[in-house]
Amino acid sequence: MSIKTKYLFQITIPSVQKLITASRKSHDLWAGSFLISYLLKEAVKPLKDKENIEFIFPHEDLLEKEEDEIANVPNKILFTIEASKDEIKELGQNLEKSIKSKLKNLIKAEFIEEKLPEMKCGSKELMEYQLENFVNVIWGAVPLEENNYIASLDKLDKYIAYKKSSTLPNRRFIESYKLIDLEEENPFVEGLSFEQIYKYFIDEEVKEPHFVKGAYRCTLCGDRIILEATGNDYKGNCFWEDLWKKEEKLFTKGERLCGVCLAKRTFKFGGFPSVSEIATTTFKIFLKDYPKAVREIINVIKSAENEKKYFSEIPQTVPKLQEESQLKELLKIDGEYLIPQVWETDEERPDIARRLTDIYKKLNKFPSDSFAILLMDGDSMGTKLRVLSNIKEQKDLSKKLSEFTQKVKEIVEDENYGKLIYAGGDDVLALLPIEFALKCTYEIQEKFREKLNKIEDKIQDKLPDEKKDKTEYKFTMSSGLLFAYHKLPLNYILNKVREFEQKAKNIGKNRVYFGYIKHSLAYAEASISWDKYKAFKELLNKESQIPNTFITQSYELFRELETTNSEMNEKLFKSLLKRKLSEEKSIEIIETFKRLDNQFKDPLRLINILKIAKYINKR
Repeated sequence: MSIKTKYLFQITIPSVQKLITASRKSHDLWAGSFLISYLLKEAVKPLKDKENIEFIFPHEDLLEKEEDEIANVPNKILFTIEASKDEIKELGQNLEKSIKSKLKNLIKAEFIEEKLPEMKCGSKELMEYQLENFVNVIWGAVPLEENNYIASLDKLDKYIAYKKSSTLPNRRFIESYKLIDLEEENPFVEGLSFEQIYKYFIDEEVKEPHFVKGAYRCTLCGDRIILEATGNDYKGNCFWEDLWKKEEKLFTKGERLCGVCLAKRTFKFGGFPSVSEIATTTFKIFLKDYPKAVREIINVIKSAENEKKYFSEIPQTVPKLQEESQLKELLKIDGEYLIPQVWETDEERPDIARRLTDIYKKLNKFPSDSFAILLMDGDSMGTKLRVLSNIKEQKDLSKKLSEFTQKVKEIVEDENYGKLIYAGGDDVLALLPIEFALKCTYEIQEKFREKLNKIEDKIQDKLPDEKKDKTEYKFTMSSGLLFAYHKLPLNYILNKVREFEQKAKNIGKNRVYFGYIKHSLAYAEASISWDKYKAFKELLNKESQIPNTFITQSYELFRELETTNSEMNEKLFKSLLKRKLSEEKSIEIIETFKRLDNQFKDPLRLINILKIAKYINKR
């Protein structure tokens, strides 16, 4: 009879950022995030009612709740299990098989099954192979030391880290050619290294390969070769050019995708708004009170050739607006087609841009051409976890994080007209209209602190006096918030907002690092700690009083001076403002600047903050 021991077990899908960042459309971004969460959640769900298993992260509550297709389970699952070594091994293998099987089953999606008969050259086989092998599932377990949970957790973390670093690519297959199984009895294969076999396929002509040398790599991820490449058509044009024409909403001209990215793109397509739609959401809110203008806009867009391209049966905006009956038809138009500049490049109907502009001029209101992307992360969570030194305390934290996660969707979508991509544990990614973005960011971090304040009190009670009240032992969040032109490449924007979030952490945490990138690629960026949020709101209210010439002149002056002399900087700001404004207004502005930086040590930062305030108010 096998001896049963209590183990600490972890399963993770590492390196998910590549899958998320490889996105051209907002749907790609959502699908990449959701798939990883879905795969792990579905794999471990059957375990939540097992008597010998106790979940730590995430909390069981999160596994039970059917969230509206939001990625709400992090890419790491941790639980205890009482079992034998053989049972542990069997469990890990079964979880891995379950995840791989669910990935492979994505080939059964309605759109893909419809297109499979048109695919040749073994594309179905290649797609199955790519789907089954694109994620690396890592799992491990260590015996749980009695009364020393943290030591066991450290051992497990080290073991998982070792497995991540020591996992090698699957060398049994060469994807660019017929999938050669190196274990087959084959006189050529036997005894040769992978590199020698690969060289053979590069140098020699292979008879009737399934997949051809020189085939294009996927234009989305750049990692895997495209479907439908042949010896005579290594770009797969016969297949992809036909899709560009027939499925204009689904594919952008020039796209050629691998099996993984095709599955992402077609996975429940149509239910996630575009970044252009997010950008124009507040304009649609504004139009609620102007039914005549709504009808004029709809008629203008209906006059375009192939009007079906611009209308969808599914409302394109966030759910809250769908309650407005007078906007039903407008909501089926993607916000992209409300932006005049989009029509200026239409050679057949450039008049549509002019006609839309005329309507907007009468309203004295234009749709925004920019949106906000928000990335948030809890600060120093590992440090706090080490203070919560037993399973019960960490489960209490897990439950509070679960409650926080469920509130984030309400804050983003119901209160701020945005769209949540994921909220798992202490991580948040969302798209928002610019006008609501900073408010939403502030509200999320406030909710985070509120939900975890009792856990924080417990941590403070455990700390020695010299560590009490230190920032790393408080539940705070750092955020990257980027306002970006809707036509900029989404993968570039994702990398940029991730860079912003990291800058927020490096500068001092508990803050937002924010900025904008315009169509012209002009930009500004700065950070404010959350205790300066009210001061920034005050600046937003006063921004219209400050002329643009003040920004230009002060920026040039302080860039040349490069001074940190607080007294001199304040005097120079006052002098420049008095040339533009009355003394009373100048004093008010200076007082607002003081609330943002009471020492005036970094004048260029203050100018950038003012630039960002002006940018927000112009949307």
